[in-house]
Amino acid sequence: RAYWLYSENPGRLILQGAAGFDTLSMKLNAAWNLIGSGQHFYVDWDSDVRFQTAISGLLTPKQASESGVIENAVYWYSGNGYYWGPDPVTARLSKMLLKPMTGFALYALQSCTMIVYPNPDEPPDTATEIWAQAPRLTATNYQNPDVSDHDWVIQVEARHGEMQDFQNYIGVKKTAEEAAAASRREPPLPAAQFVSVSIQDADGTSRTASFVEPIATEKSWTLNVSSDLEGPTVLSVNNVSDVPSRYDVYLLGSPYGPQNLRRAGSLALPQSAISLTLVVGLPDYLAALLASPLSSEMTFAYPNPGPDPVTGTVTFKYNLAAPAPVIIRIFDVGGRLVRVLTSGGTAGTNETPWDTTDGNGRRIGSGTYIYIIKSGSAKLVDKVAIVR
Repeated sequence: RAYWLYSENPGRLILQGAAGFDTLSMKLNAAWNLIGSGQHFYVDWDSDVRFQTAISGLLTPKQASESGVIENAVYWYSGNGYYWGPDPVTARLSKMLLKPMTGFALYALQSCTMIVYPNPDEPPDTATEIWAQAPRLTATNYQNPDVSDHDWVIQVEARHGEMQDFQNYIGVKKTAEEAAAASRREPPLPAAQFVSVSIQDADGTSRTASFVEPIATEKSWTLNVSSDLEGPTVLSVNNVSDVPSRYDVYLLGSPYGPQNLRRAGSLALPQSAISLTLVVGLPDYLAALLASPLSSEMTFAYPNPGPDPVTGTVTFKYNLAAPAPVIIRIFDVGGRLVRVLTSGGTAGTNETPWDTTDGNGRRIGSGTYIYIIKSGSAKLVDKVAIVR
């Protein structure tokens, strides 16, 4: 709570206790937690906040993160979007402070106690970004004169009028450990009046920062963009020049078709919710993503004739521009259905093996078979020969 007090004359109000102020603690559950400093002054996150479990001693936020107690990312909402810190990319610009009388979201990986020490701090005059408690990272912040395959990052921003969600990052780190340490979970959305872009992992986890190991051929990220406001949302991908020049960078799944982000880094999305794919890769490996789904040049069965003498299988290879379910139906020349194969297709090149058995598990005989691959409205019909 805050209180108003009218002073008749200039002066200072001094609060005194046993040691000036109290050390405060808060129980956290293994989930999202709404936290606050509990103090009426700024508190330095790294030096004056500790975490403790039933079996651990006092841990700094960094140590608690490394020990699997918390995810070391604190989120807070302003009037037009959320921020998070501490920021490992530009930590030199400002330190992370818990602002008094402000709520923050923190994700705990296990039950623990958060302890806040009564050590007043204040934002340095030289760091203007600290008034938002973490820097707004723009293309200028991210310019990297030594761009390499092992360390680059781009920023993804969604904007709807004055509302924005800008603190979202995709990139590469040298090792899997560094990539995992730089990744961040997406915070909970406000109940209303929001614009959001999140990066979805393969396991369904939504992230606000997603990093991977250096890319050998290609890598794709799923972007989920949503808003409950009327009108289009503008999606911008910044700092694409930081991606090594030998890679192409495309956005797939928009109403306008594949977009080369090196040529145009933003687009207006009329939908209130849409899932897109951002892909970075060598030009030859992006061909399947940029072609129409199930294009005849990239969709075929092999070996043909089959099956493979070693594995005893025929593999259906096909391309998709975005993740989508796939159904493969195999018929004999008389039109009788022999086998149905299903797959959850991913963006790019896909392969589905067939053990050349029918729906009852019996090996089919030699002959010519017709297969139909279908995904959404896209369909391809072709033949495969079986020779025993």
